Amino acid sequence: MKDAIWFRRRWAPWWLAIGLAVFWPPLTYPFYLATQPNWRPTTEIRIIMAIVAVSAYWFLASIANWRIAVVTPSGVRTSLLPFPTGSGQSVRRDSVLHCFARHILGTDEMNAYVTADYYAMGVETVQGHQLDIHLPYPTEADALAAARDVAQVLNLNTYGRALDIQSVQTKMTYPTLRRMLLFWSAITFFAVYVGWRCG
Repeated sequence: MKDAIWFRRRWAPWWLAIGLAVFWPPLTYPFYLATQPNWRPTTEIRIIMAIVAVSAYWFLASIANWRIAVVTPSGVRTSLLPFPTGSGQSVRRDSVLHCFARHILGTDEMNAYVTADYYAMGVETVQGHQLDIHLPYPTEADALAAARDVAQVLNLNTYGRALDIQSVQTKMTYPTLRRMLLFWSAITFFAVYVGWRCG
């Protein structure tokens, strides 16, 4: 039996990555101008360049990043590589309540047509947060089979009770959005400050 399982998927859908790839090169043009010896940007231009630099990083992350999930007997860890965004998540084995499969069904605002219809697999914590490990799966059986593999690895840790597998409804997702907003707000503020002060 494996003592670790890796899951990998693109962070952004391929069609979004291609679309962003088209717009990313123009974002780098101001930094090309900055290499010219006679170019002296104003304070306003430097501030705009600082904001563009943060935006360009996010564009590049959306184009190139993969979401990696690693399951070991000690817990579950997810990260984005090769361009970190501060959205990594970690759940210890003793915080896991069970492994799950859940149905994700999305519709438009008028409920006229389906925009998403697939299954996700992950772990739910004792606090009630759901961490998706991998998606999409076409059927519930496929998601449950993957959840069973994850449970087998987590159950190699004999210091906790054996974990079961359940089909669940969507609850709270793992709380990382607030942390990311605070982190990137601080990064943007710092970039703007540097653009304002450097001249």
